[in-house]
Amino acid sequence: MTSERLILVSAADERMSEVVSAISGIESTRIMEIRDVYSHSLFAYDSLQRKLSANGDEVRLTGGESRVMSILASVPNEPITAKILASSLIESETIVPTDRRNVGTVVCTLRKKLQDLVGEREVIKTVRALGYMLVDPAE
Repeated sequence: MTSERLILVSAADERMSEVVSAISGIESTRIMEIRDVYSHSLFAYDSLQRKLSANGDEVRLTGGESRVMSILASVPNEPITAKILASSLIESETIVPTDRRNVGTVVCTLRKKLQDLVGEREVIKTVRALGYMLVDPAE
């Protein structure tokens, strides 16, 4: 059984095309370009400053919340497995490898912060038996 590896690449990295070329042939590897700033139809997300903003209000994100939001925002309207999100949290030393329930906790706090900011809770949708998806009707 092969496990899918996730490689996050910053859009600001000048060597991004070299990195993508070097690893694109590796089996079971998914490359996601992390945007420095993501503009959702309801809010903006700044991955460098780890904050959400809307209508002049700002909300700070924890390291784990920012990592999950960065991944979800890299592919809006596309489901991301809980396993990929968990591996991103493990890499950032936020959770232990066997505790994927914490992904749900991180998503729950993100939803709460988004609801407080924009009044909408279903910006991050649960995709049954798979994971989560950032819903953006403008994309």
